[in-house]
Amino acid sequence: MLVVFVDDEPGVLNGIERMLFAQRVPWDVFCIPDPEEALELIAREPVDVVVADLKMPRIDGAELLRRVRQLHPNAIRIVLSAANDPDLLRRSFDVAHGFLAKPCAANELVAQVERGYKLRKMLEDEDLRRVANDVGTLPAAPGCYLELTRLLND
Repeated sequence: MLVVFVDDEPGVLNGIERMLFAQRVPWDVFCIPDPEEALELIAREPVDVVVADLKMPRIDGAELLRRVRQLHPNAIRIVLSAANDPDLLRRSFDVAHGFLAKPCAANELVAQVERGYKLRKMLEDEDLRRVANDVGTLPAAPGCYLELTRLLND
């Protein structure tokens, strides 16, 4: 599995590399600080998962993930960000399959990437994959499910 992390802060990318090393993930990983450089790699390589920060210079994470969707519609796209700009968040809803808030625990990051990849593998059927990729938002969970989940967590 090829996973690309894009964040303009080198310290964040170093932290991700250390986390993934400690978790012993069996992925091929690229950590790239420049969104344009990441797009060049993604245009050349069939990536499986792209994890991007939202607030970056020149190309923000929502735009980056939109371009990733064009280049590799089957790639799983995940936001890992501390951004709180409502417009930027809104634009990312249409292009991201998952969202994680910074800071993020290593096991959460690994689980999100693994879940996304497994889902992608389940959607090997071309027609089903096309429909799933075009879904903008999912319906809200029913109130009874949310209440049951809250009670179980207590």
